[in-house]
Amino acid sequence: ATAMACTLESPYPPYAKYVVDRTREVIEQCGAREPGSAGEKAAATFIQQEFERVASSTAVLEPFVLHPLAFYGYIRPAALSLLASMTCFWLDFRWMCWLLGVAPLTAFVLQTGLYWRFLDRLFPTRQSHNVIAKRVIPGATKTLFLSGHIDAAWEWRYNAWGSGWLRVVTFGGVLAVLWNGLTTVPLWTVPPIVAFPVHVALAPLLAMWLFFVDMNKIVPGANDNLSGVFTAAAVAKLAQDGQLVLKNTNLVIMATGSEEAGLRGAKAFIEAHAVEYLGRDVVFVALETLHDRSFLSVMERDLHGIVRHDPSLCAMLHRAGDAAGVKLKAASVFFGATDAAAFTQAGLRACCLCALDPAPAPYYHTAADTWSNMDAATLTDAIAVLAQLAVIYDASPPTLTSTGAAAV
Repeated sequence: ATAMACTLESPYPPYAKYVVDRTREVIEQCGAREPGSAGEKAAATFIQQEFERVASSTAVLEPFVLHPLAFYGYIRPAALSLLASMTCFWLDFRWMCWLLGVAPLTAFVLQTGLYWRFLDRLFPTRQSHNVIAKRVIPGATKTLFLSGHIDAAWEWRYNAWGSGWLRVVTFGGVLAVLWNGLTTVPLWTVPPIVAFPVHVALAPLLAMWLFFVDMNKIVPGANDNLSGVFTAAAVAKLAQDGQLVLKNTNLVIMATGSEEAGLRGAKAFIEAHAVEYLGRDVVFVALETLHDRSFLSVMERDLHGIVRHDPSLCAMLHRAGDAAGVKLKAASVFFGATDAAAFTQAGLRACCLCALDPAPAPYYHTAADTWSNMDAATLTDAIAVLAQLAVIYDASPPTLTSTGAAAV
């Protein structure tokens, strides 16, 4: 198994250009890619054809059903419920105050905190797609999955205004949810002298949550996350071009649908395929938002830091960075989640390679996430690291996944 380190003479820069070029084509040809949309389907078809070309095999387009508007669609009713709860507090309707406070808290914890499909069936049904292609090595005993996601996010209005606005509104809203859900218990009297300044501070922030997500505006989604999709394809292209030689490892490249709607594509893949990979030597590396070079990191924890990814795979990815001459940070997804969280929760060996400024970056979920705002140096480093990861994994002793999947 062979691959070159990332040097000025290395083969990787042209593959970074390949990532940018394919991303531009998808954005210009396929239209807006919100989860479960016609644009997402058009992009999936484009990616299917590209995967077949670079993997030299048939790429499978797998449909699944979801309720994409549920992930953000409950936020506005929840904010209204919390504002009503505050009103009931001052009217001394304590039980109603508590019920209107605890209902949004429950929805927040289950739908956003744990990414459960708690409210999904209350929202319209759509169809999304995963795309999977396998580069098969005869006699291979290992499988390496590299995956990104096809869809693009609805715009986060306050990050478009500036990350300071986003942080204030986000944490103010979380504080309001906790306050109303936990401190308005009917048998616990909160003194007005305490409640009044808290409500005065939190009510405007809650009102701003009514407009947090612009569901009518879909961002281009170049970095988040066509960068991940086509970086996976670039590694397969390296192998196709003879720049990456594997002896024991099948390379699978995957593009999931509707990640922005709560990891729904990854969850659909797990429901359909997890049993095929449990108990085998298989690893999954999710590739997410490869833009900010100084933040190129192994995400060792995910889903708000709750989920811990496979330590041996994380360590292997760090070694791959060293072999490529790229120093990778160790980091955690402290707010939100990546597809790797769903894979790990299912009992599969997984981790995530990400390069996103956690501030967050000004392009994150905004109209600034364009193909012209991609970073070739970061993509070059990521491709080099993944090539080295493939080589190290190919030569490593067999390590089997667990034999039982958790519910997702």
